[in-house]
Amino acid sequence: MSDPQRSDGAATAPRARAKTPLPIEQMRSGMIARELSVSPPDVVFVKGLIEASEGIGALFAERGGDLTIVAPESRWAEMSELLADLEIEIGARLGPILPSLGESAAAAGEPR
Repeated sequence: MSDPQRSDGAATAPRARAKTPLPIEQMRSGMIARELSVSPPDVVFVKGLIEASEGIGALFAERGGDLTIVAPESRWAEMSELLADLEIEIGARLGPILPSLGESAAAAGEPR
């Protein structure tokens, strides 16, 4: 009699996928990134605004209030409007648009 725990021809259980960070090249593909500085207490407020605007982009915190904002090219106009509002409302300081990977820094500063 065969073992009830095992059946011939049954697929093996899938292996757990190793959790590794996405390569920066993959994360930035089709995205525009810009630096933004806010006071440290405002980081949670900015994160909440971006998360509430589903699909507009993402926020990466470097340290304190130094942030990197990324958005799909298709939503960059909306993100730019949000960032301009943050300048007025909370005194956010916009940094340069970061170059796409493989793009020169001079070309990145051009308006999109």
